[in-house]
Amino acid sequence: MSVKMNNLAFSILLGGMSSRMGNDKAKLKIESESGESTFLEHLAGEINDFGDKYLSINTSQDYSLEGFTNIIDSFPNIGPLGGIYSVLKASKKQYVLFVACDMPKLTKEAISHLISEWNGEDMCISKTANGRQPLVGIYSKACIPFIKDLIDKKLYRPGMLFDSVKSKLVDMSDFEDCFANINTIDDYKKLTNEKKEN
Repeated sequence: MSVKMNNLAFSILLGGMSSRMGNDKAKLKIESESGESTFLEHLAGEINDFGDKYLSINTSQDYSLEGFTNIIDSFPNIGPLGGIYSVLKASKKQYVLFVACDMPKLTKEAISHLISEWNGEDMCISKTANGRQPLVGIYSKACIPFIKDLIDKKLYRPGMLFDSVKSKLVDMSDFEDCFANINTIDDYKKLTNEKKEN
């Protein structure tokens, strides 16, 4: 695992508009064993083994998180693909593990499993019962020209990259709960109620 980590950076994707939520999802609060934290702080706490860490943001966002470098999306308002492209271009490492900021249940164990199953593929993404999860995955700098081609064609879904590069799907069914997206107020209420009941 340590050899893999030497050439692997980490990035949290924050550049979305949070339009369905109505406010910035990264700043929503969640209760954990260590106390209350924001979604962003929780995710950051799950990945402290990484040396190079990035926050993928848009021009209207202003974050400061210790140990992280902010990378502004080169292609704003096209979704996470623009953030993936921009971080890969800026990263000093050949590979970057990306996670979306609206997955507050994601754990260090799930991330470690993904890394352990990765064997240097240019795109190594998670798969659950709901299908491919390209926003929890490892991407190589080799993806950059292919991502740019998708952007030029106005094709903005990261999963469309899968057949263009050396790719792998990792079965994450043992971590299904980690992939719950919090996109709406109702999703957030359900999450906070679950925490209270536990």
